[in-house]
Amino acid sequence: MADSHQPFDREAIQTENLRRSREKYPRHFQLAEEMLALASEALLEFRRRGLGPKQATPAQYAAQLLFMKGYKSFWSVIQLCERLLTDDAAIVLRSLFNLLVVACWVKADAKRAEWYREWFAIAAARFVRPDRLGRHPPLFEAHAEAEEFFRRDGPKPGHVPKEWHGSTIELMASEVGLADHYKIVYRSLSSIEHSDVMSHIPAMGLSAGYLLWSDRMIGEYLGLSYAYFGRILGEWNETFGILDTARIQQLLDRGARELVRPEFRPGPAGGTV
Repeated sequence: MADSHQPFDREAIQTENLRRSREKYPRHFQLAEEMLALASEALLEFRRRGLGPKQATPAQYAAQLLFMKGYKSFWSVIQLCERLLTDDAAIVLRSLFNLLVVACWVKADAKRAEWYREWFAIAAARFVRPDRLGRHPPLFEAHAEAEEFFRRDGPKPGHVPKEWHGSTIELMASEVGLADHYKIVYRSLSSIEHSDVMSHIPAMGLSAGYLLWSDRMIGEYLGLSYAYFGRILGEWNETFGILDTARIQQLLDRGARELVRPEFRPGPAGGTV
């Protein structure tokens, strides 16, 4: 009889999970890694050109921050799916969709990039007790200037909004043609993110091992993350012109045909459908 107190052999489990995921979804992983390799090539060229934040316009500043976060999130989804940690991949995928919405929404109107950049001082000040903010003169001054900026030029003139955009992810998704993704994909992923009991239904009645590791939804999560990050890469590239646009679109088209159902393709960079 096996010793019930014997610890998990995590190395053996990881090896088996990697084998299992790769054998079941070889094409998904292949295309995802091709997309990641293209983005890595773009990042290296970006660094070679020395395009830093000090020289950046507000639009470039926002595009770069959002792209870097998207790059890490996409890579994380791939690695989590490899290890059959699909619930965790779902949470990161939700964040990736959020990034896509923000990237498209900001790029659609130049003033939004200014809001995104100027919000930093306000967000940073929220980590300091109001009665102690005066003890940090640089932050105190930057915070005051940012609040004045938002009262004058923000999304709700005369007021400092609760969030830099003065909107909601649902409204923003609708404005950039991603309302269906929000209603179907984002809401279902939110169930997992917030530990809603509905998120556990697929695992109920299954073995403990299946509760920890599952290959269910890997194809869907890799396909959606591929499409979302590919669109983020396209939006970023339109700002900086690092890659040949045709290369990105060719990879997106191929992945869309093989990995993503037509109704869940987020459209080309610069578009809203």
